[in-house]
Order: sequence, then C-alpha cells, then structure tokens
Amino acid sequence: MRYNKSFLLLLLFSLLGSGLLMAQKGKLRKAKGLMEDYNYQAAIDVYLKVLEKYDESEAKLNIAECYRMLRNSDEMEYWYGQVSLMPQAPPITLLYYAQALQMNGKCQKATKWVREYLKLMPDDTRARFLEKGCEESMVDNLRASGDLYDLEVRPELSSNADDFSPVLYKDGEKERVIISSTRDRVKSKFPAKIVEDKWTEDGFAQLFDFELTLKDEKKYIYDYGKPEKYAKKIRKTPRHIGPITFNADQTQAYFSATDLDGKAGNEDGVLRQKIYLVNKKGDKWDKPEGVVFNDEGYNVMHPSLSKDGTMLFFASDMPGGFGGLDLYASYMEGGRWSVPVNLGPTVNTEGDEAFPFAHGEGVDMTLYFASNGLIGLGGLDIYKVTESYGAWLDPVNLGYPINSNKDDFSITMNETKTYGLIASNRDNGEGQGDEGVGDQIYSFTKLSISVEVIVFDKTTEMPIEGATVYTACSSVDSYTTNRDGKAFLEVGLDNPCDFAAEMLNYRPNNVRTKAADIKPGQTVVIQIPLDLERVFDVGGTVIDGYSEQPLGNALVRLKSDCEGTLNELSTLTDETGYYEFLEINEDCDYQLIVSKDGYTKSSSTFTTRNIGKGDEAIEVDLAINCLPGTADCPDQKKFPEDCLPTGKQDENGYDECEDQKGNKNYIDVNGNTIYMVTPEGDTIWFQRPEGVPEIVHIFYDFNRANIRPDARPGLDSLVAFLQMFPQASVRFTSHTDARGKRRSNQRLSNRRAESVVRYLMRKGIPKKRLKANGMGEKVMLNDCYDGIPCTEEEHQENRRTEFTIIDWKEDGTELKSLKRMEGINVDPCQDCPSAPEVEEENARNESTSSTN
Repeated sequence: MRYNKSFLLLLLFSLLGSGLLMAQKGKLRKAKGLMEDYNYQAAIDVYLKVLEKYDESEAKLNIAECYRMLRNSDEMEYWYGQVSLMPQAPPITLLYYAQALQMNGKCQKATKWVREYLKLMPDDTRARFLEKGCEESMVDNLRASGDLYDLEVRPELSSNADDFSPVLYKDGEKERVIISSTRDRVKSKFPAKIVEDKWTEDGFAQLFDFELTLKDEKKYIYDYGKPEKYAKKIRKTPRHIGPITFNADQTQAYFSATDLDGKAGNEDGVLRQKIYLVNKKGDKWDKPEGVVFNDEGYNVMHPSLSKDGTMLFFASDMPGGFGGLDLYASYMEGGRWSVPVNLGPTVNTEGDEAFPFAHGEGVDMTLYFASNGLIGLGGLDIYKVTESYGAWLDPVNLGYPINSNKDDFSITMNETKTYGLIASNRDNGEGQGDEGVGDQIYSFTKLSISVEVIVFDKTTEMPIEGATVYTACSSVDSYTTNRDGKAFLEVGLDNPCDFAAEMLNYRPNNVRTKAADIKPGQTVVIQIPLDLERVFDVGGTVIDGYSEQPLGNALVRLKSDCEGTLNELSTLTDETGYYEFLEINEDCDYQLIVSKDGYTKSSSTFTTRNIGKGDEAIEVDLAINCLPGTADCPDQKKFPEDCLPTGKQDENGYDECEDQKGNKNYIDVNGNTIYMVTPEGDTIWFQRPEGVPEIVHIFYDFNRANIRPDARPGLDSLVAFLQMFPQASVRFTSHTDARGKRRSNQRLSNRRAESVVRYLMRKGIPKKRLKANGMGEKVMLNDCYDGIPCTEEEHQENRRTEFTIIDWKEDGTELKSLKRMEGINVDPCQDCPSAPEVEEENARNESTSSTN
C-alpha cells in the first residue's frame, strides 16, 4: 500500500507541462486537475487514454508520479523505467526509479541507476544512503536479525483497507490498542467527493479501539476484541483523524486530524492536518483544541508524547526543513509548548521522516520513527535514535524482519520492548499487502536482549568514537561506536557472548557476558576499556671504539620479528653520530646493526617486552672500530710504551693495558695513566681531581636527545665529582624549548633524561644514585613560552639538563649546576617560527617520567 496515504495531503510536486495536439489538451488538463485533487487513480486512467494515441512524455512522467504517490512499486518501476529513457527526464526521476527497483528487490540494478543520478546530483544523501543500502554486506547486516524477532500479520486488527499507526495503552487494568483505519466511509452532510478519499478511493482514516486479553505471558499471545470506533468519543469528523498519543495516565490525548473546524479547505483547496489536544474529564473527553504551532499553510501530524509529558514529537512539511516531511519536537516550558525545533540533519533527510514514537523518558528515552531517506532495505524503514547532551546520535535501522523492502512504519511497543506492533504493506504470504489489500498490522515478539557496548579510553575514561565492535553472537559483521563511544546491538538469549573492540592506536580488548537470568527486552551494558598502544623511541650515538669520537654517515639497521614477520628499517647517523627510530612497537625483540666503510660491524639487541611505563625512551649507543690502514680513520688510542692493551675497560671507561711487571694500567683518551692496580691488588692513583669540580648544565640540539660533544666535559666533571663523593647522589631534570606539541616535548625530555642516565651508568655510576625527570616545556630559563617570539640563542638556553648534587655533605648542603653558555653550540631550527604555537589551555597534561 501507499504510506503517503497515511501522510495525508502532502504538498504536491509541480506538474510539468508540454504541448499537445489540440485534441489531447482537454484530457491533459483534466488529468492534471485530478492529480491536484489527489485523485491519482482517476488521473492515471485519463493519461493512459492519451497514450493510446500519442507517445507523450508528460503523460508517462505523471503516470509514474501518480504511482509513486500511490506507492505501487511494480508500476513505479515500469513507468520510471520508461521515463528514464526520455532525453529530458528530470534528474530526480532516476532516483525514484532506483527506489522502485530497491523496493522490488533489484538492488544491483538500483545501484546502477542511483549512480547515474549521483553523477548529476552528488550531494543528495538519500541517493548515497540508497547506494550504501544496496551493498551486499549492508543487506546481509540488515537481514541478520531475523532470528531475534517473531513477526506475524494480525488479521484480527487488519482489514481490506489501510490499517496503520497502532498505539498500545492501558485503560485502567485493561490493555488496549488503537489503530487508524480507512475501513469505513463516514456518513456526512458533505459531498461524497469530500467524504471519500479520492487519493485512495477509500474512506478517510478513523480511530478504532481493540481490547487485548493476554493468553500466553511468555509468548505474548493475545485475544483481540472486536473493533470499536474511538473517534466518536473525541470528536466526530468526516475526514482523517489519527494517529493519537496519550499521556501517562490517559487524561490527555494529542491526535492529528483534518477539518475539525468544519472548513472544506484552505485558499489552495488543500485540507491539511493539524494536531489537537483533548482533556479527559471523568469518563468523557472535552472539546479538542489545536496546538499553538498549527498552521493553514502546512501539515502538522503524527504526534507522539514522551512518557513524562515534556516533549511532543511530530512530523511536518513546514518551511525550512530538510526534505518532504521532517521530525520536530516541542518542549513544555512554563505550561506552554515551545516553538518547534527541527531534529536536525542527523535524523532528517531530503526524503520523508514520519510516525515518531517516543519510548521511555529522560536519558533512557528512545525515539522510533520511519524514513525513506536513510540506509535501509527499501521504502520506509523503521529506525531508533537516542539523544546525547542535546544532540541526536546516528539512527539505527531495526533490520529484518521489522523492516522489509516495502513500506514499514508506525511502530508501538510495551514498556519492556518485548511486544509491539507495526504497519507494513509487504506481502504477508496470504496474498495481502504490497500492491494488494493495503497496509496491514503486524505483531512482533522480541526473542533477544539489547546490548549497549561502551568503548572508552582506560586511562582518561573518555568515550572512543569510531571503534569497531565484534561479537560472534550476532550475524552482523561489526558495529561502530558513536560519539558517546556506544554501539547498540541485539543478541540471542542462549549462549555466553564475547565482545571485542579495537581502534587505531589502541590495543584490542574483549569481555564476556552471560545471558543467564536476562529476560527478553532487557538491556545489558558491556564496558570495554582500551589501552593506548605503547610506542617506543630508540636512539643513540655511534662512536669510534678507539677515539670515542662520534661517527657520522654510519648505517644503522633495525630488525624485528613482530607478529612473526621479519621487518627492517634503516637510517644514517648525522654529523654528531646520532641515530633514532621513532614509534616502534611494543612486545617485540629488536636487533641494531651498525656498519660504515673502513670500520668493523657491531650489533646490539633490546626488547620492548614487559617494560614499565615511563621507560618508552630507549637509548642504545654503538661502537665500531677503525680498520687499520684506512685513510679517514681517527687516530687510535695512545698507550704508554711497553704497556700492552688488553681491550678491556674499567667501570669508568678507562682503557686497560698490562705492563711487563703485570701491573694493570688504566689510560684515558689522551694516553694519560690515571691509576694502576698491582698484581697484589693495590690501587695506585696517578691523577686524582683536586677540589670540587664545577657542575654545569648540558645542552641539546633541536628535537634531539643525544649527548652532544660540548656536553661531555660537563658530564665527565659530574662523574669525577660522584667518584670523589661515593655517598652522593644526583637529581636532574631535562627540558625542551616551547616549540612543538606538549606531548611530543614531554617524550623528548624523557629521552634526554634517559640519555644522561645511560651516559653516567656507562661511566660506572650506579643507577640507584641517579634520579631523573623529564619536564617537557613546563619550565623555561627565560620568557620563551608559547606565543612569545625568541631568538635561536634563547631557545637553545631552554634545551638543557640541570643537575643538583645531594647527600654529598652530612649537613644536607646541595650543589646545583650552573648555566655556562661559553663554547655552547647553538643548533637552529630552520623551519620553526620565532614564536612557539599557542596550544589550548585544556590540552591534556602529560605526566612526567621518573627513573630512580
């Protein structure tokens, strides 16, 4: 049947005119008049007579339009197929042709024609959604819920006419249902052409009431009483009345109707629908009164009142909407209904949205509605949508069997959502529905539980939008979370279910739930927290093993066996010998291999498995030895005469050689003997620092964490100090300048702190004496914060590590490092602005990293 019959009196499209031979002009004018009077079947008959003699494009186009208004998909397909071949066919007819094909189960062909339409009208979301709805995977997903509902036609509530808009309600303890139906013609003083709906050639819709008697509580099997005319209890009218909606205690009702004021039509001759309020006093209804937002210029229809009575949803074709009929809401404010608010483009489309049904209240309220402009199986489908923080989320198609490729609309259900009714013009298997008898009432029983999956960040507890949710308990391939991090699905009752969620840059996670003791219609909330994938940075310096000078242009390769696949990355060291690989994966084993012409090869291994948080910066320095005879090889280490190098070093990095007496001599890089260990084990010092060494800040290149050559003397002084005072410890903080993102700078400062730790440990300082913190861009030595222009020299001052010596004196005196810029190289950023970018105040603060 034609859902437009239930819309009632929509604004009619503009009819196209074309020149005809004089003999046919009268018939065309007559047919056009019949269309304007909504007498579509009679108009079709006239146009067919025209086509018996002439091949007129206007007649074909308007026949197709008439069948579209009558929702006869078979005839729509035929006639729009004819129109689509016309050279000057309006583009919209290609979309209507595709819609007819989809309604007739011909998605492959529908896809072809909707793509032709999209070439002409690429911004039409109806067409995009139709194309998506015809994808095989989408059709499979929409049909996957077939086992979750038991649906059957209700002949007790249906007739040979149109029956739609069922409303379940209670009259005291009795369960009842009201439907709208065109089964009767209404006797009236008005002429038959007004009393009879020429659109459908049936009577106008009236309200019929049925009593329900529950026979089987588990299966929701009812006995349906005989129909009683309900409209006469409210107001007699010879024209359309219904649908209707009640408040919680059935003392108020809102309904849509035409001509309650006794007018035969407006200036344009069109009878439009309005919404009326009626109050119940005792057992009788008072006189209906129109709501304040009724208007003679457009339709206001299909009211649905929220359970708490604070929101009234309805459909309207008022100006300013997105398409044909849009959904609106009016809010009860100070005892009066507010100006209607369009529900917006998330809900409304260029097509028609109608028959709203509000279920529940407050944050638990769900709005159900019908649409032919969203992704669906064809024709009108039924959707549900919820509101979050004042915004409507993406509608969810209820799927098969609630929806079919025909028109499915006007849903109602009980409080537990386990039993309900819909209207549909599908073929019910008994020769009714579709292009046969008309809209029929169907009942459905829910055989599933509703699952609300919430995916959120484990650390911040913020919802994750766009996460993919999987479960083997549903035939749907996957679900996607909305802006609240939620995905809604239905699953059967029998087995435990595993739910898994994944999102880019997060580690997958899954949880299990059992359906035991959960009844149909109940909602289960599944929470799935996701951890951000940890990424690691590895870097270090390649040096000559003899001179300890950094080596530029050395090839460093990184190999891994992550997930069973052998991967390799490579890079060259810069002029300071530094290399780095950023954002490598967690839970992997790695090997670093370094090579350079004229040098031996070297390798080192490390792992990112079972590493504590805060240790994401990994430093691995590599040494390779010069091959004798190469021209560019640095000078080899100097040793005293008659002292044979052993190739070993002590914990301070001094090279060992053995003289003819068996003494172990320890030599610095300049060939000076620092101390000697005799065969008897005695240590003899030849050079020992005198006084207290000066402790200074060390500095870094832009966006680098390696120890620069000009930083080594300062660190060696620190080593010497700590060797002189073995009871002392050092506390130090590493910093960046303000350029770049805060999160990146925090990680960079962590790496700088770790590079100092590793340097000192290589020099023999135990890790327990070192306390390091990365401070990011939090503390500047000058005013070079976000938004402040500064010179490169000023930015260089901030790229530093500061030291504080503690526990070196019994009186608790601390010794702090000094800022010495003499001889410090300034490493400029070539493409950076002088003023760092100002980041938002609410940018997430990064926690500092600590090494003890």
